[in-house]
Amino acid sequence: LDRLGQIFAGRGITITSVALAGAISAQTVQAAWLVRSYLLLAAAGVDRAAMFMFRDVNSTGGGVFETCGLVTQKGQWTPKVSWFWVATLKNRLKGFRFAGDVPTGRADVVALRFSDGKRDAYALWCPTSEDKTVTGFALKTSSPRAEVVTLAVGSTAGSGTVVAAKNGAISLGVSECPTLVFPQK
Repeated sequence: LDRLGQIFAGRGITITSVALAGAISAQTVQAAWLVRSYLLLAAAGVDRAAMFMFRDVNSTGGGVFETCGLVTQKGQWTPKVSWFWVATLKNRLKGFRFAGDVPTGRADVVALRFSDGKRDAYALWCPTSEDKTVTGFALKTSSPRAEVVTLAVGSTAGSGTVVAAKNGAISLGVSECPTLVFPQK
């Protein structure tokens, strides 16, 4: 795939490529949609995708493609939310390949399984654009615990918390921003 991108609609500008909902900022929506896009491209068998584009043309602009970068405009180069989230996805899933869809029993939760041949990892999110959250989602596992990684600004590894499994499942919150789960032995 030669171009992948989401426009960050700053200054209250309404554009169809970033649908704001609830308290989610435009930069967070951009980051979530980019990460979701990369995950779905991997699930579709796409092995390479180029991000369009690395930097904003005009970080305060409202024109088409002016704000779709991972960092702010030339001369500033400040990492945006999407920079940290895409870097976390790359760093955390390095060496992993898509291994299958995970049935969730819910239309409002997507779960994908990835594997590096020795370990599994899961990506979960709500496939909506309405500031949706699902609390207490049960991800089935045979592991006694898992590291649940939320994507975080300021970190290229995300924020990980080890959660104990209960009754063969990890209980976690799921939102429109993808969460990564790494079962541990």
